Amino acid sequence: MLNIYTKKELLPLPLEQDFNETFFQTSMTFDLLNKDDFNIIEKIDNATLISGEDFRTPFGVTKIENLSTGCKTVLNALHNPDRCFNLVECGDNAVTELAIACQKQQKELHAFLPHIRDIQDNMVVLSLNGKVVKGSDEFYNAWREIEDE
Repeated sequence: MLNIYTKKELLPLPLEQDFNETFFQTSMTFDLLNKDDFNIIEKIDNATLISGEDFRTPFGVTKIENLSTGCKTVLNALHNPDRCFNLVECGDNAVTELAIACQKQQKELHAFLPHIRDIQDNMVVLSLNGKVVKGSDEFYNAWREIEDE
């Protein structure tokens, strides 16, 4: 399950760092990617592996270092479940895909997200500040309750 926290003081783990790009550049290589990662890259960045280490995107051919920050953040989190990452630079699709991946891979991850995102899947289950929510509507309502506190 993806556990999202809106305040740093609620995090059960220290926040890795606010710059996911730097962490990705120093810890991720193409060789570490697996089939699940390629599916996530395709869903978030619309990038497909075409040969060797090259991906075709709507913007042309590229390597993993040029994927979006949201995609890199999701890969950081999935490959380092013992760390807590900041999702602030992630779009709605990246946060949604991270939650789905946690569910499919039965991973327990912790992340910091101080601003609301629109979870795009009505079946995904995640935790927001310790409250388990299912789907986009419950997530939105739980977020609004936090803002009203």
